[in-house]
Amino acid sequence: MPDPVAVCVLGGGLGLTAPAATSAILDNVPPDKYGVASAVNDATLEIGAALGIALAGSVLSATYTPAMHPGTAALPAVAREAADGSLAGALAVAERLGPAGRLSDGMWFSLLALAAIVAAGVVAAACLRPPR
Repeated sequence: MPDPVAVCVLGGGLGLTAPAATSAILDNVPPDKYGVASAVNDATLEIGAALGIALAGSVLSATYTPAMHPGTAALPAVAREAADGSLAGALAVAERLGPAGRLSDGMWFSLLALAAIVAAGVVAAACLRPPR
């Protein structure tokens, strides 16, 4: 299970930013275009979520799998292949044998990558915002 603090930070950030983003989009279009603006808002949320999940999963897999190799060296061949082959296999083996701590290591790397992307987005938005 992911770290509860990380989940709370992610949920809090989404709760604080999603309504503001929706409001910013709808405040900048005439009322007769609200439907289009809402559709654009929904599409950006869906695309962003899909890309974020893909990125986080890739970083998690890339950091978790190499970290598992030393811990799985002593396992029987079938369990080692399952644990080294995929996160799902590693979690199944970890349930029985215990080396699940590496998942949180990989999770933190993926969260840090997402935080860096968010920080870059904040900087880009601040720099690209038209002057008032």
